[in-house]
Amino acid sequence: MQPITNYLELGFDVNIMPGFKAKGDVNVNFGSEKLATLTGHSDAVQEAISTYPQYKDLILNSISAELDKYNVKFDESGDVNGDVRVKKFRPYAGLGFGRLIPKKRVGFRFELGCQFMGKMKVYQNDTEVNINEMSKGKDDLSKIIDKLTVYPVLKFTLTGRIL
Repeated sequence: MQPITNYLELGFDVNIMPGFKAKGDVNVNFGSEKLATLTGHSDAVQEAISTYPQYKDLILNSISAELDKYNVKFDESGDVNGDVRVKKFRPYAGLGFGRLIPKKRVGFRFELGCQFMGKMKVYQNDTEVNINEMSKGKDDLSKIIDKLTVYPVLKFTLTGRIL
């Protein structure tokens, strides 16, 4: 951050955080290109494919999971996998007000900025899908994925000094 005045600074940063996963009730993966993931499984589809392997293609082409207005295809294991991806490299620009190191014991800092993430892409079973063709481009999700290319950020930070 470059100070402009005693209380105003301007900065351009690139924040990179290595990806890690935490298993449990919540699956967290910071710094990844995947913004959202969808997973599911059908024992009935898996059993039908294992019972009638000669009709595998017919079963997979005629059965799908319905998610709102979208039909999501199963894979050979009876699983449903999908995700929304953005660029791994996402530059950030922000404008901050306040001090990182306070003059007294406690201080504050506001920051307003945006992260440039590029165009979002939808993947199903690791294959890119055109969401506008799936929904005919008339629903809210396809509009968001088509138009949203920046991620706005508003930060409020309380800072303290020990000595």
